[in-house]
Amino acid sequence: MGLAALFAATGIYLGVTGTEKAKQAVRLSQHGRTVAGTVVDRHTEFTPGPQGGTSHEMTVTYTAGDGNRYRITGTGRDPIGSSVPVTYDPAAPDHATLSLPWTWFGAAARIAVALAATLVMPVLIVVNAKEMMDS
Repeated sequence: MGLAALFAATGIYLGVTGTEKAKQAVRLSQHGRTVAGTVVDRHTEFTPGPQGGTSHEMTVTYTAGDGNRYRITGTGRDPIGSSVPVTYDPAAPDHATLSLPWTWFGAAARIAVALAATLVMPVLIVVNAKEMMDS
């Protein structure tokens, strides 16, 4: 039962963070301003192991309507010096997101994993434990 609770807690956490990212993306798409940002740094990190992988992050600077320059870090492989769209909140120009297709995908993926971890895995664990106790 402890493992089921762990999966449920993990699912709830991922669901909340995924939902918050989705809300921010919707809010910015409705009320934000999109400007051209410039990639100023890139970082690729490899995590070894069966559940490891490669993550690509880039740092982008952009100038908001208030004339100030801001920095944002997000997922991407664009070369340093290239232009990428950034959408920011005019009321809080330091709140921004890279306006790239996978921005929505990341939030949706978190929510999907959260649903699986919260709903499916605990049920499977409990059913499996019950079957083991019955045999």
